[in-house]
Amino acid sequence: MPRLSAPTRNTFSIAIVAIVIGIILWMDVLDLGVDPEVAYWTTTGGAVLLLIGNLFNKL
Repeated sequence: MPRLSAPTRNTFSIAIVAIVIGIILWMDVLDLGVDPEVAYWTTTGGAVLLLIGNLFNKL
């Protein structure tokens, strides 16, 4: 079973920023009229980056 490691600070920061931006776009707080698919894929991309950062050391 692979052991999970903490992602680096940069990977964690980029992933969290992508997730937060995706949530803000999905909620349409700024009334930008962004396609919901863009918000979905932004949030999903941030989550996948966080997952990859956990699976691989020093990423």
